[in-house]
Amino acid sequence: MRLRTLRFCIVVYALLYFGNKVEAQCPGGASPLTATYSTSEHINFGDASSTYNFPQFNPALGTLLQVDIQATINGEAVDFLENNLNTSTAYTVQAVRYDSIFGPSLVPALAATSTKNYGPFVLGASDNLGVPNFSGPDFIQLGPDVLPNNKILSQSFNKNKDLLPYVGTGNVSFNYKSSARAIITGSANNTNTIAASTDITMEITYTYCAVSLLPIENLQFNAKKDQGRNVKVNWVKQKEQANIIYEVQVSTDGKVFQAVNTVPSKVISGEAQTNYEYLYSVPDGISGNVLFRLKQTQFSGAVDYSDIISVIINLNDKKSLGISVFPNPARQDIYLQFSSVPNSTLIVSLINSVGQLVENIRLNGNSETVKISLKRQYEAGVYFINVKNTITGEQTTSRILIR
Repeated sequence: MRLRTLRFCIVVYALLYFGNKVEAQCPGGASPLTATYSTSEHINFGDASSTYNFPQFNPALGTLLQVDIQATINGEAVDFLENNLNTSTAYTVQAVRYDSIFGPSLVPALAATSTKNYGPFVLGASDNLGVPNFSGPDFIQLGPDVLPNNKILSQSFNKNKDLLPYVGTGNVSFNYKSSARAIITGSANNTNTIAASTDITMEITYTYCAVSLLPIENLQFNAKKDQGRNVKVNWVKQKEQANIIYEVQVSTDGKVFQAVNTVPSKVISGEAQTNYEYLYSVPDGISGNVLFRLKQTQFSGAVDYSDIISVIINLNDKKSLGISVFPNPARQDIYLQFSSVPNSTLIVSLINSVGQLVENIRLNGNSETVKISLKRQYEAGVYFINVKNTITGEQTTSRILIR
């Protein structure tokens, strides 16, 4: 098997008519875009196996709608046949060519069989006592002939389960196999060799709706892994206005995004710089790239999306108590925001910078946001808040500055 690292080109069009026509409209009535990657190879022998690597669809480009795979195959075959009998013999020959492509969601594999028939014809008695010398009246060359002739193998995907392997920032691989055989009738006492060559062009086309990005000078959006299976999402908006709704969206496939948190604008009137933070706990059983984006809906109804941030979650990551602490810095009133309602008694410990316990609080975790009022105003400095769930034993520690 040969592994090829391919050069590729990207071609962007307004609408795709490749295989099956894509009947889709993107948000705002925009037409879908396409990105096409292509490679070609000449193979000088009959039985071959090649691997072609193409980039996956980067979810930062938008939402993937359809994947189209197409391979165009042209070949040439020549067959050499010699009769080894000491008597003249009539033969027929069928040259057979098999081509197949294996890859993600290609079930069954793309496959084609091409044939070329020769004969009947008569070969003379062996002129070399049954030892082939590939010459004389007992020998014939059949071809070269085109086999196959512009054979096209293609497949289109638009279902979520089929698109999933094509979304990411790595590569997607396809394996191409070809072989040639001769089916001979007349006598088994013969010597036969078939040779073939191949020219193959393979393409993959992604059809997608592009995201509408918020101007970079207006929004800073980020998502990064926190403790366990928690992801801390935060964004800063410059010159924020009133009547804006933010929606944190999550996807595991780059196609379907689900809202996990909705936040109204903090601004009542005028403009101001605002800062938001949200802690999301990735459900058990999910691993790999988890994608985050921010949807902004303005008072006029106009919708924009942030860029997409990918966070890697490992299957063996343990779920921890998802919590964020605000404001930070704080004085006596501190708020704990949980990724989900704990529904348990919580023990909250305030620890100073030298590891001394300065305050211990028991409270009911019956809502996503819990307010803590410290017993007194502590000396300004760095402290740590440890929160423990008394039922599950989960706990987490956050750093906070008291001023």
